[in-house]
Amino acid sequence: MSNIVAAKHIKEYFSTLKSKTLELHAIANKARKVGIDPQTKCDIPIAVSVAERVEAIMGSISPNLIGSGIVERIGELETQYGFGDWRVALVLADELSSEKLCKFEDKITAINIGIRTGFAYITQGVVSAPLEGLINVKFKKRKDGKNYLALFYAGPIRGGGATASAVTTIIADYVRIKQGIEKYDPTEQEIKRMYTEVMDYYERVERKQYKPTEQEIKHIISNLTIELDGDPTSELTVSNYKGLPRIETDRIRGGVALMLTDALPLKGAKVMKKLNEWGEEFGLNWQWLNDYQDMKRKIHAKTSETESESDDNKLKPNYSYIAEIVAGRPVLTHPLRHGGFRQRYGRSRLTGHGSWAISPITMQVLNNYLAVGTQLRVERPGKSTSLTSCDSIEGPIVKLKDGSVHKPKTEQEAKEITKDIIEILYLGDILISPGEFTENGHFLIPAGYCPEWWALELKKAINNNPKITHNLPKDFFNTFLPPEINLETAIKLSKDFNIALHPEFTFYMDALNKKEKIQLQNYLKSEMLADSTNKRFLELIGCPHKTKDNKIILTRLNQNILATQFRTDIKFRNKFGTSIGARMGRPEKAKMRDMKGSPNFLFPVGNEGGRLRSFNEAIKVGHVTADFPIIKCLDCNKSTIFQKCEHCNSDNTKQKYIDYKTKKKYDSPETPSCVPYERKKYELPELSKKIKKDWDGPFPKLIKGVRATMNKFRYVEHPTKGLLRAKHSLRVNKDGTIRYDATELGTTHFTPNEIGLSIKKAHKLGYKKDIHDQPLIETTQLVEIFPQDIILPNEKFLGIESASAVFKRIADFVDEELVNIYGLPAFYNIATTEDLIGQVIIGLAPHTSAGITGRIIGFSNISAVLAHPMWHAAQRRDLDGEETAIILMLDAFLNFSRDFLPDRRGARSMDAPLVISTILNPKEVDDEVYDLNITWKYSLEFYEATLEMKYPWDVKVKSLGEVIDQEEQYQNHGFTHTTSDMNAGVNVSAYKYLPTMVEKMEGQLDLADKIRAVDLHKVGELIINGHFIRDLKGNMRKFTMQRFRCVACNEKYRRPPLAGICTKCKKPKVIYTISEGSIKKYLEPTLKLIEIEGTSEYLRETVNLFNSRIESVFGKDATKQISLGGFINE
Repeated sequence: MSNIVAAKHIKEYFSTLKSKTLELHAIANKARKVGIDPQTKCDIPIAVSVAERVEAIMGSISPNLIGSGIVERIGELETQYGFGDWRVALVLADELSSEKLCKFEDKITAINIGIRTGFAYITQGVVSAPLEGLINVKFKKRKDGKNYLALFYAGPIRGGGATASAVTTIIADYVRIKQGIEKYDPTEQEIKRMYTEVMDYYERVERKQYKPTEQEIKHIISNLTIELDGDPTSELTVSNYKGLPRIETDRIRGGVALMLTDALPLKGAKVMKKLNEWGEEFGLNWQWLNDYQDMKRKIHAKTSETESESDDNKLKPNYSYIAEIVAGRPVLTHPLRHGGFRQRYGRSRLTGHGSWAISPITMQVLNNYLAVGTQLRVERPGKSTSLTSCDSIEGPIVKLKDGSVHKPKTEQEAKEITKDIIEILYLGDILISPGEFTENGHFLIPAGYCPEWWALELKKAINNNPKITHNLPKDFFNTFLPPEINLETAIKLSKDFNIALHPEFTFYMDALNKKEKIQLQNYLKSEMLADSTNKRFLELIGCPHKTKDNKIILTRLNQNILATQFRTDIKFRNKFGTSIGARMGRPEKAKMRDMKGSPNFLFPVGNEGGRLRSFNEAIKVGHVTADFPIIKCLDCNKSTIFQKCEHCNSDNTKQKYIDYKTKKKYDSPETPSCVPYERKKYELPELSKKIKKDWDGPFPKLIKGVRATMNKFRYVEHPTKGLLRAKHSLRVNKDGTIRYDATELGTTHFTPNEIGLSIKKAHKLGYKKDIHDQPLIETTQLVEIFPQDIILPNEKFLGIESASAVFKRIADFVDEELVNIYGLPAFYNIATTEDLIGQVIIGLAPHTSAGITGRIIGFSNISAVLAHPMWHAAQRRDLDGEETAIILMLDAFLNFSRDFLPDRRGARSMDAPLVISTILNPKEVDDEVYDLNITWKYSLEFYEATLEMKYPWDVKVKSLGEVIDQEEQYQNHGFTHTTSDMNAGVNVSAYKYLPTMVEKMEGQLDLADKIRAVDLHKVGELIINGHFIRDLKGNMRKFTMQRFRCVACNEKYRRPPLAGICTKCKKPKVIYTISEGSIKKYLEPTLKLIEIEGTSEYLRETVNLFNSRIESVFGKDATKQISLGGFINE
């Protein structure tokens, strides 16, 4: 910590975090000495440097790296190129491949370890992807007999992140060049196999965020200099191009598919941004990837290869985000559609690093589908975002049933008129920071004219014309968002200084063409009848008005504004700018994690536990038949399943092994077929009697175990832990911890009253001054958040799943565990929610292996965990709909054991806190967060650059990356647009509380019909093509291949037993696993959707033909007629 550059109060804060972490670590180590856990000390070490983490993670598969000088060499390369620079990974990989640091058994082993070590450096040694994602590197033969490199990927490659995964091909290419290895020479059949495999994976295994075309796959595979290969991850075989000599399996390879959906296609632009800087210096000619970006834009803009690339058509519609949609999740804006979300540049205190904002009023008029934390899939600049609310940007303009056009000013006003809305003319602004464009390598798109842009132009004009007077107050330009002015002042300033009229007094005149503007002008001179078709022009420009007695009623202000729109002595700018296409993605999330069966502890109950996997039922049976560890007590000479003998309470036990072929037991694994466990009948009476004797109070009615343990030794948890978790309604995770999963959102500032933080408590936590350096004395003052402080979700809709309720129960469980199991005093003693404030936790993102310390400072009313974007980046996460897990620290230290982790690829190290970082070092986080804009204002040059569609790095906007290794890396992070209340807006998406799919879909179609920027019939077609028809056909296919199962014991059969009864339990009821109802579930709503006007005839015929096929199999019900809702709920 001494080498971290930070202000005094930040260093004191870090010191507090470190001391609390060490205190809890010490308590856990003391408790573990009791001996009931697999290890007698805490199984989560405190993190070290990136270089040492890389040495440790790669040393686990190549021990000769330990002490080889790799740590020192990484330090030298970082001095030369910079911390986290990709060139460090490239040079390191080459030097290991050349055996400069240590020797390997052969050349390919050196190259294998070299490339994977480079990958480990890119991922900062916090994920298992270099071990279990990139699993091997091999030599293969070209057609001319020379060697080329093949990289073998597996499913856990996703844990490395899309960018880092893409970089593995750069590292491998550099090593290939330096080692003089030839390029991969794909055959036409291999290229077609790749495309087929990606499509099979997408259609039959898992739908990904991006679906590349055949043209894209061909371009990538033809130009890569190494082969993408991998182990099979599915039992399914590819649908075509099997038996190719250089591809070792016909089964689908998930790792390869991920590289060709998530990595290279989505992150190619970011990769090229780096290579364009120094690629030539390293001999890396990847121009083909630049060409790929152009190809992708053309494909998804539905353009032809012959179109020119002039700036006039540089901005093209991108349809990829709505290529497939899910029923019940609305489309909100079609690509570049006027009236949709208007792009507005800026950052609120809740946005950046993948998170955007819309007006809370917009949330209200969208039938509550969009809530704070809801994911949006978007047209540009990236693939998705998580929403927050910002009330200093434009809200919606709507048309009501009485024909009036209204622009609600408050959420309450919007709620009151929502039921009367028949059209949403304008959705309002979507606030996106320039850093999002930097991160995604996307050019800036034209901004709509907004007050802050106007103020910049005015300020420049005033500076350039000092002799022209004005009556603006001296502090007028002190804030980025200027104070309000009246129309008269706006017109005078426009004329005096020759600038465009203030956008507040400008309607969306760009919605009309020249002829329509003339028609509107004539309409304004007429009686302005409400039933005139020309009234539509007033609606399209977003002019609020009312109707009465078939007449249009305008306020005097709007009359005056309209009059100015046609004046030739006043300048105007395009107010709308560019729209951002969007559809709803995942709803927000905040809940305790559930494993299958919702177990309370990791103890196998086998079939004796019954359908509910009940430990109580197993006790009644008297035994459990399952795999248990082979442990011998050396004191009483009895077999035990615990590290501490349950018979004599001795911890003098020894692990044994058995050869599963010969059934001979050994003290160590002496044969390849030795395993440390055996399947046996474990008697429960003695154990249950002892547990009940020590238990105080009523025995929990349902204590749930697991069907079987899957860890290497088949170790089990002590049953008392299960009783305590059941008592407190807590569920265990695979590693022994209790996880609280929540959507990730960022925040750089908060007010104490937003999060239930008292001034006294704030001072105790170190918050003593506000952002203006004034003493913190009111809960409404704005405070900058410390880098590792978090705000947990407490939305009332969550009920007992709210974070405050769950973490109080966890704290109570840990306290009782300390007292009743470990014989130590309680630690937390939580009485109220406020007692949770100040407690430390571990944040751990899925697919990673390293957690980060955090501190609870309050609770919000939204369903997401809020923290500084750097805290999320320390977990290698951005804020585009991702989620993280929160673990109470002492729960993790006491109950986590890597010996509980399932012994299979991915599960052995992913999503497990194998190490934690106590102090957040900005140099050791995902560098995507360096694009977080921390300026308080933008320049006029920036807005002008958006009109020219320049790239974001061509115009200066202050970002986090510029202040690394300065005190400012932790503080004084600015934002441009204010937010009155982080809890404003919709806090629970309607998608979560609407009970049936038909109700969700009805809401989806209602919005498609209302939103001017959306076409109803296209949404209907997208639902059918992207969701319903796939499910219908897939379920029909499964029906023809289905198995059968016994209702009583769940035994599965390929065909019904000839005896007519279950051969296992002798019960008579053996049924289909796939029913007629599940096949036809979406048929009726699909038939309804094709009746929407504008639906293509081809789609109608396709659906009707499939309906005929269904009827030919199941028959036609000519008498049963039910409603759409009734059919779905049947």
